[in-house]
Amino acid sequence: MPAEAFSAGIPPLRKLGVLLFLLCLFALALAGGTLYLLFHDLPLIQQAISETLAQTMKELQEGDRTSLSLSLARADAGSAAPFTLDGGLFYLSMAGLVVCWLMLVYRLAQNAETVNKGAMRASPLLCVLSFFLPVGNIWMPLQAMLDVNKALSFPGPSRGKGWIWLAWAVSVPGSLLIFLYALFQPLFRFSETLRAWAEESPENVLALDRELEALLNGMVRPVIMYNGTAFLVSLASSVLMMLHFYFLQKRLANRLSS
Repeated sequence: MPAEAFSAGIPPLRKLGVLLFLLCLFALALAGGTLYLLFHDLPLIQQAISETLAQTMKELQEGDRTSLSLSLARADAGSAAPFTLDGGLFYLSMAGLVVCWLMLVYRLAQNAETVNKGAMRASPLLCVLSFFLPVGNIWMPLQAMLDVNKALSFPGPSRGKGWIWLAWAVSVPGSLLIFLYALFQPLFRFSETLRAWAEESPENVLALDRELEALLNGMVRPVIMYNGTAFLVSLASSVLMMLHFYFLQKRLANRLSS
């Protein structure tokens, strides 16, 4: 990049700082909601599974179909209760975080183009839309963030690319691997339980009850625990990347003013 392409003007950091502050607040709210789900709601779900199965097997043995329907209805209502209030707050925080994130991406791309003409391979609008493009959202946001990093590091070498690669690795291939594991792991548990059932006598209701409980807990817990953990790590790495951009632009502003 020739030296004359570098612009001496840099946009004020105030709006960027406000957006980053709101992003951090929403991220903290989402992290708190995810931890609440993992350590409060998940044990309640597992307890509800155990209680429902025990009551169901008891009523099946007694042949009381009316009580069975009522107990299943109570179990459905009880298992949904933990998500009623904090679930709504979680989705509101998620919506706020997405809006702040996209506004930050747009402003960062705009600022990068302002301070370093021609550094961005995509327009600010395309940088935002790249997160929603099928297939393109795998690599286009990464390319846009690397361009922003290079532009804000000019005229020196690009610094801090590790934060960008970390956020991408955790959010894209890492989350995909966790999703595939959470998708196929219950199928393996189900096949193992079917084999165990084939070896048990149909009259041994207690053994069937234990195996069914282990199956359901083995299907529910990894899906929630692993996806929740992956979400927390992805959230933290993405916020750290945005903080890196903010301090990179602040360092650039200080260098130009001195």
